[in-house]
Amino acid sequence: MKPNSCLFLVFLWIITGCSASDSGPKCDACEIQGQRVSFCENEDGTYHLASAGESIKYSAEELEEAEVTFEELKKTMCDTGQISF
Repeated sequence: MKPNSCLFLVFLWIITGCSASDSGPKCDACEIQGQRVSFCENEDGTYHLASAGESIKYSAEELEEAEVTFEELKKTMCDTGQISF
């Protein structure tokens, strides 16, 4: 194998081996009342909702106290078209 081929394979291995993982917030969005609303599940056990420059952060405990999951909150808001900040 030529040295350039080996270098290329090592380079390719580094790129694929060190690519960005699935870390970071997992976000979804829908349109409510003409505004894009983003729903993000953060890695630290918090949830973030944002729309038109306004945002709110919920903890897992706050959602548990309200007896709702983040998925249920997102689905309800998107299905009803009501933003409840």
